[in-house]
Amino acid sequence: YCTDVFFELGRDFIARHREEPFLCCITTNAPHSPFQVPGHYADLYRGQVPEERARFYGMITCIDENVGRLRTWLEEEGLAENTIFIFMTDNGTDGGCGVDGKSHFVTDGCNAGMRGKKSSPYEGGHRVPFFLRWPEGGLDKGRDIGTLCANVDFVPTLLDLCGLGTPQGLRFDGVSLAPLLRGENLDSRILVTDSQRVPHPQKWKDSCAMEGRWRLVNGAELYDIAADPGQRRDAAADHPEVVGRLREGYER
Repeated sequence: YCTDVFFELGRDFIARHREEPFLCCITTNAPHSPFQVPGHYADLYRGQVPEERARFYGMITCIDENVGRLRTWLEEEGLAENTIFIFMTDNGTDGGCGVDGKSHFVTDGCNAGMRGKKSSPYEGGHRVPFFLRWPEGGLDKGRDIGTLCANVDFVPTLLDLCGLGTPQGLRFDGVSLAPLLRGENLDSRILVTDSQRVPHPQKWKDSCAMEGRWRLVNGAELYDIAADPGQRRDAAADHPEVVGRLREGYER
């Protein structure tokens, strides 16, 4: 099965390069259509959810088991202490829930209380986990960091943690999160995600400009996810200055 193969090849790569610095990136094609998975994984969910969703959840369980096996193997091989181990995903769920096509509110399935799913400008479309563990670097205790971060921060962070510096002449859109991991603060900034930047007058369509607790969706709807994580109350009329600032940030 594809997920098993990718993780097996990842372990083989690490074993070959264990005596030198290595970067192993295991990018699975699951969970994604076509929802094909060994039957015993789907059996865990059959009878509780529709067949296609049972397979989707089964694909996630297969990933969970492979991540666990990889972590156990790193421990057994004596590599876990000085390996920066990261787990992350690339977008919100697709097959894990159903949503209303107009409102993006979840109608069935599981989406952790978030509005929207993959391709949606609402939180459920782009909010993802980012777990990092590096015992030798002092990052081995469970804690949550609520500061807004994004995919563009990934490479600058790795370069910083590894002490490699930034290649001359290269400018990143993101920043290193190493200070944040050490307990320091990051300056507030505006981050943007969008599916497609379409021509005016729909230039805001499917976009989200983010700053701290604020989310400006489609250039018009404003949500305070600290107070309203499900994004059910549009606060744009109450905070026009925030709307203006986020619109300007999006254009920049």
